[in-house]
Amino acid sequence: MVGIISTIFLIIDLRLRPIIKSIAANKASTISIHAINDAVLQELDDSGIKYSSLVNIERTDTGKVIALTTNSSLINRLKSKISIAIQNRLSESGINRVNIPLGTLLGAEMFCGLGPCVPLKISVSGSVVTEFESKFCEAGINQTKHQIYLNIHTRIGALVPGYPVTTDVDTNMNIAETVIVGEVPNVYVSGSGSELSRVNDLNNMNK
Repeated sequence: MVGIISTIFLIIDLRLRPIIKSIAANKASTISIHAINDAVLQELDDSGIKYSSLVNIERTDTGKVIALTTNSSLINRLKSKISIAIQNRLSESGINRVNIPLGTLLGAEMFCGLGPCVPLKISVSGSVVTEFESKFCEAGINQTKHQIYLNIHTRIGALVPGYPVTTDVDTNMNIAETVIVGEVPNVYVSGSGSELSRVNDLNNMNK
């Protein structure tokens, strides 16, 4: 008798586990995206960041652009502040309650959304990695748009009692942009220098 009951519980667990994990992962992703958006927008608003705060356009006396240089110190501080702010938002999310119809939990398509709701409690935690990225694209005749993006990677751990799950969330946000009139210089100095080849490629394309 005990063996039969154990087998029944095992079958139920095997059927419910992937469904509960999927629900927990989706909820964790939603919480993460809200935390990212709120933290980034709040930090940018508090810092008053503009394109000119992050990038200095060097010109000759005649107005020709000769170099773009980034404010690496400010960028590093901003990355740190945003990462901490996102972590704090995730920590503050607390216990999240999700009500799932029993028919959905059973996994049968014909019963999806039907039956009494089963409450699930989900707690989340995670790690955050942020990186700035520059993108250059043509914006018209002899014009180039320079955009600065913040790429954010979060690894979120969601815990439903007995059903731990980990999911990755990647998103990016346009932090600042400007249109540069004239030829983009072949000198772009950033924290990593990774954008130099992109600038060169764009100049070669415009020739």
